[in-house]
Amino acid sequence: TTPGIQGPLGIKGWMAVNPQEGQLCEEVLIALTKSPDETPVFFPTAPYQRPGLASTFNQPIMSSAGFRGRLNVSSLRGTYTLSAACRISDSLFIDPRTDKRIKINPIPSR
Repeated sequence: TTPGIQGPLGIKGWMAVNPQEGQLCEEVLIALTKSPDETPVFFPTAPYQRPGLASTFNQPIMSSAGFRGRLNVSSLRGTYTLSAACRISDSLFIDPRTDKRIKINPIPSR
């Protein structure tokens, strides 16, 4: 069995609306969803410089596409889908390509 996450969850990555055009998200959030019919729990992230993205996409602004966060998941327990979400104006888009199943604060086996 895969050990689960206990304590704060550190995460970093990058996200953009259209990296080829240099169009960034206004805000990146991390979504944790327990099941498809439940509302996700959202966590804020902070900007994180990723200079290599500027050269990869030939868009200088892409160096600002990085994010990082330290998520307090102490109140959560179970298996969740972790996803990155991009806020643009009043819209929030959860990118399914970023989905990863994780176990949080699992009950220890005896």
